[in-house]
Amino acid sequence: MNRLLKSLVWLTALSLVGCKHSPIDYPVEDYDKLFPFRGVERPDGRYEDMTILSGNPETTPSTFVYPGVTLPGTPRTYRVTLTYSFSEPADLHQGGLRKQSEVRSRCVVRYVGTDKLLHELGTEKTLQGPSLIPNDGKEHTQTLTLSSGQPLFLLVNGTAARGSTIHVSLQAVSTDGIFATPVLETRQTQNYDEGEARLPNPFCKYIILP
Repeated sequence: MNRLLKSLVWLTALSLVGCKHSPIDYPVEDYDKLFPFRGVERPDGRYEDMTILSGNPETTPSTFVYPGVTLPGTPRTYRVTLTYSFSEPADLHQGGLRKQSEVRSRCVVRYVGTDKLLHELGTEKTLQGPSLIPNDGKEHTQTLTLSSGQPLFLLVNGTAARGSTIHVSLQAVSTDGIFATPVLETRQTQNYDEGEARLPNPFCKYIILP
């Protein structure tokens, strides 16, 4: 009996020893090499996805490089609506909005026209006619026509007086009713500095129309 008991104890001890596993040191993986950053994605030709791309908010008419493409087939026509509003408050003792002739902000809105050139609107008090974004806080619109392969392009930048707000949006709808693009839109308020300062988030986005 004692011999049998000793055998059982010995077998139990062996089984416990056998269950112990030495830890395995796996090699440290270099995830930067395994999954390298390949930069911002570019459209791969599937323009029906209407991917929103980023541009340079410092682009001017003289530095602009047309990003449009030529697509096969009959071009689709789009009705484009540019909507904008601007308000610059007067000094506290005056109240309301500052007179148009005294506006201090120099915000600019740029978009690509039918002629493939970069057009510009602005809040600067010296501007007149359709190029002026009036200081009235009201919503204004302009419309134009673009076609497949052209960019729906919107840029908003510049400086603004403290408390000023500019709101701009751009959207295209195909005349056949098949496509309506995402809305390119930004609302900027300068509340950081007294006097005039740059808009907090200069904006430049575009979509290649399918």
